[in-house]
Amino acid sequence: MTVIPRTSATNPGVQLKTQYGYLNVTVPETFNSFTVYANGTIFFDVKFPTATQQGTYIFQTKTYGNGTMLLRFLGPVPVSVTGTPATSQYANSNSWQQITYTASQTSQLIVFYAPILTFGVVNGSIFFTLIIIASGIMYSSMFIGMVLRLFTKQQIFLVDPKLIIVSGIAGTAGFLFILVVGANLIHPACPAGYTCNG
Repeated sequence: MTVIPRTSATNPGVQLKTQYGYLNVTVPETFNSFTVYANGTIFFDVKFPTATQQGTYIFQTKTYGNGTMLLRFLGPVPVSVTGTPATSQYANSNSWQQITYTASQTSQLIVFYAPILTFGVVNGSIFFTLIIIASGIMYSSMFIGMVLRLFTKQQIFLVDPKLIIVSGIAGTAGFLFILVVGANLIHPACPAGYTCNG
């Protein structure tokens, strides 16, 4: 789900409120889900790939100092948490970043995850290895063939023009296949501050 605030910085229109304080969402942000509990905890599910596609979560925080407001981000370890909470630590046993506010304050909270760039199914694909092998055969055959043509008139297996053509077609077709599959299966990362559709 994506939370899209109004453009006003002073009244963004999206507020996650507890009895101990609240968060104002100031830029469009995507979560798998979020829950506001009666005990003052706000729980965000940002498990893969949501956190790394979002990249940065930015909130204006207001706490009253009358209790403990807990923020929990279930997902990967963030690169950094910028703000003035009482504590901020990653709990490996629960797989969440827990941010605690106890004092009365108004501040900005930025939770930054390392964004991923997704442009295709490459390393995770079995075809990646085949493309590299076919391309290697094609280029090594071309190089060996050029050298042998300069110094000798012998033909060897790796220099056969048919092998060069077949490996070139296989490498090119595999590369195009990976791009098409990647473009259709993996959605691009949505930069913080923008609204992504699709």
